Amino acid sequence: MAAKNDIVKHNKQPFLSEEHILEDFKTSVGSVIIRLRKTKGYSSHESFAQEYDLPRMQYWRVERGKTNLTVRTLAKLLHIHQLTMIAFMLLVIEERKAGNPNYNKKQGRKANQCKTP
Repeated sequence: MAAKNDIVKHNKQPFLSEEHILEDFKTSVGSVIIRLRKTKGYSSHESFAQEYDLPRMQYWRVERGKTNLTVRTLAKLLHIHQLTMIAFMLLVIEERKAGNPNYNKKQGRKANQCKTP
């Protein structure tokens, strides 16, 4: 039987690359932000950004998953939508599951990307 340290040594490669995780997260967050904006009745990012005094291009990048979202910007958006961080993250998880038919609920990843040691 392999020791726990042996398994760690054999598992040096990350399951998913850091870049993949980041891009996946930014895309899911952006989709949730778009959905929240539309729920408030705004059809365009420009009108929403103007109404809430957000930099238009920055807000567009957040919606499109083209920027790293700062905690300050996220806090401002959560305040606008009256959401807690936990409620928002649950929406992101739901979005991630809905956007990926191969999502493995038990392990939180695509079933076809599982690696075995």
